[in-house]
Amino acid sequence: MQWVDGDAAGVAFLHRFEPEHRRARYAVGLFHPELIGRGIGSATTRAVLRHAFDDLGLLEVELRVLELNDVAIR
Repeated sequence: MQWVDGDAAGVAFLHRFEPEHRRARYAVGLFHPELIGRGIGSATTRAVLRHAFDDLGLLEVELRVLELNDVAIR
């Protein structure tokens, strides 16, 4: 986790694991607007997905994106 002025900068985690299908959902969010657009979310996502596929052996990771989140949709 990264910190900004003593507060958490954001969160990223896998959840809703379905071991029988080897899949999970992924959630990620940055709490400080000044961090958006600096590649932090992308770098975090790459690390989490590497862990999901390489270490956990998942075959599928699902991410749902809010329609208003243009940065994530790109």
